[in-house]
Amino acid sequence: MIFFKYVFPILKTHQVAATVFLPTDFMGTEDWFWTDRLGNLLYQREKSGNPVSLTQYSTNSFVRRLEGLNDPIGGQIEKAIGMLKTFHNEEIEEILSELSSRWNLDAAPGRRAFFNWEEVREMAQSGLVTLVPIQSAIRSSPR
Repeated sequence: MIFFKYVFPILKTHQVAATVFLPTDFMGTEDWFWTDRLGNLLYQREKSGNPVSLTQYSTNSFVRRLEGLNDPIGGQIEKAIGMLKTFHNEEIEEILSELSSRWNLDAAPGRRAFFNWEEVREMAQSGLVTLVPIQSAIRSSPR
């Protein structure tokens, strides 16, 4: 989105080439990588000043560990991703869902993060952008 709106017009104006990697499973959807949704949750919690003083105990030890992070926001995000990156997608989704519910926050930013196919066609037709499709392994396999 940012690339197409801000960078692509500059490339066209100055006739500069670029390469863009396309996570095809996410194209034209409002889906976000789990890492971005996790960061969004942590950022929203920090911004809202929502301290983790919950009365209901989580049975998920990783949810408890994530709730206990108290580094500056960048450190929280880095540590949280490091903790979860070896999990299967289903486990990560369960954790994100529980955090979202416990913190009363929406993990999904509610807007597109990736190009739609019309934008991809326009960039391809320009001849300036080399498009490289990639499998979105982040959706279905352990990292």
